[in-house]
Amino acid sequence: LISRRGNYIQTALLVETTLSMTNNDNSIPLVDLTTAQKIRFDSEEDKAAFGINRCYRDLYKKQIYKLKQNDANFCLLSVSEILSEDICDRIGLCLWRNSHIKNITLTSCGLCEEKMEKLFSRIVDQHEQNESNDYLKKHDILEKILNVGDTSLTGHVMCYLALTPFTKLFHVDLSGNFVGTDGLAVLFKAIAGAPVEELRLNSCLLEDLSPLIIGARKLKELKLLSLNDNRLYSTAGNAQALSVLFDGGYPRLQQLFLGDCNINSELIETSAPSLLSNKTLWHCHMFNNLIGDRGVEALSKAICDWTSFEKIITSNHTLRKILVGGDWITSVSEKKLQRLSMINFYPGLSPAIRKQQINKAACLKLFTLLSDHDDIDPSMFLYYDIGIVPLIFSKLLNMQQCPLLTKELLTAFYKILKCKVFQKKLSQAKKLQINRDALRKEEEETRMKNEQLEADNAALSEENRRLKEQIASLMAQNSTDSKANYLEAEQNVGSIAERVKTRAKRRKRGRK
Repeated sequence: LISRRGNYIQTALLVETTLSMTNNDNSIPLVDLTTAQKIRFDSEEDKAAFGINRCYRDLYKKQIYKLKQNDANFCLLSVSEILSEDICDRIGLCLWRNSHIKNITLTSCGLCEEKMEKLFSRIVDQHEQNESNDYLKKHDILEKILNVGDTSLTGHVMCYLALTPFTKLFHVDLSGNFVGTDGLAVLFKAIAGAPVEELRLNSCLLEDLSPLIIGARKLKELKLLSLNDNRLYSTAGNAQALSVLFDGGYPRLQQLFLGDCNINSELIETSAPSLLSNKTLWHCHMFNNLIGDRGVEALSKAICDWTSFEKIITSNHTLRKILVGGDWITSVSEKKLQRLSMINFYPGLSPAIRKQQINKAACLKLFTLLSDHDDIDPSMFLYYDIGIVPLIFSKLLNMQQCPLLTKELLTAFYKILKCKVFQKKLSQAKKLQINRDALRKEEEETRMKNEQLEADNAALSEENRRLKEQIASLMAQNSTDSKANYLEAEQNVGSIAERVKTRAKRRKRGRK
């Protein structure tokens, strides 16, 4: 009859009503709610682990017993006392057999690598056995056949295939423990495939986030990841892990907390370009790090790379709230980053609305950058469809007679965008650009043809020279042969004449 919310007023009224009823009617027994009930342990192992002091006995009575009985109404395991290895082993056994737990909160419990093994070793062994039996492949096939994003349905499939006992687990908080990198690897192996949406690992002595790279394939439902107050050194593993967090390796990650994590500018410069492919992250907390102005500039470039309008469009447009304050950052670079991030929009929009928001955010970012710098040459934007816009910006910004405020500048800009004259000029600029591209292409083709003709002419000249040399040699050879033939012919003619004379003489003698 006592309310589950623990309303002490209702409990007091209930006790008072019971006492009054007992005074009026002796047939109703009096229940003494103030007497401590004796705790009964299910096994000697439980008694040895939890029977040490009153704190552990209360923990067993209020939470562990229900967890062990797989009570469907018990969904939250919340402990903030120092746990021994024996208690961790007993809790791990209960977690392995439980299928209704939704929230695991073990803060400041003195958990280390050995205790993490005690808590999750059975579940890790089950995962390894399932992977060896190709259960995960079966689950992927079933997901593709079902082709639905329903988390509850996925949980039923996981439960049917016995992949993980955490089919309903959505919140894990192990802050204030000595988890370390090895303990983090054990945790990610244990909760692999679970529909975890929030994971908090603040002050857990994490130095290497390499297990996050493997976890990206296992925790597809993760929306919030908190890693505040850890010491992340500038290593290749941390750089790759931050890149996975930034580039959408966790496909539904929306909030990322990396405050006071010793992140330097080198890590940010390496991982910040990965934000270009992120479409879900909208809140990133990196306060009190060693990012510096170089890191802030890298983040600003990821949000708005204004070397061309095309790069502005392909920048990150969802990281709306980013905190990078600290002693190593100047106020100018921080304000610039804040102004650019506030232009971004929240994720989760339809494709049509998203395209409109991207174009709007790109124009606003370009306007913000042009308003911050008065000496920008807008010629680098003139090769794009929106090439006329910087000229209008420069006209508005250089108006000496009537200085306008930012809001009025935006109003004037949108009025110009909507007017037919501007649209006509924009289409003319686009046609002119198309004509320029065609002319440039034609000139390139003509140049290539001329080069080909020059090459052909050079080849013909070389062939002509070779033929001339061949003809000259043939003529020289023919002249030598002709002289010999002439002499031979003369000799033949002389011999023939002598024969004719001899025959003529013979004929005369015969006649005589």
